[in-house]
Amino acid sequence: GWLVGRSDLAIPELKVLIEFDGMRKYHQLRRRGESIEQMVMREKHREDRLRELTGWVVVRFVWSDLANPRAVRDRILAAAAVAASRGA
Repeated sequence: GWLVGRSDLAIPELKVLIEFDGMRKYHQLRRRGESIEQMVMREKHREDRLRELTGWVVVRFVWSDLANPRAVRDRILAAAAVAASRGA
């Protein structure tokens, strides 16, 4: 096999991958000569491949989401319910 990508957090028992979107990802991690639009499309492609290969559900968060831990938990549990319904 080969590495498709890494997730910020994986919850195997729920089959949920968590991605955290911060400014660093879209500015400091851009490849030389790559526009932000190209970087976003590369990131989307990576996420699609992770989803396709694992069957897991991907949930994305930003800093402001962390102000409401209950909402974060609810989104993770909703993603887990989707994964379970797919038999992932």
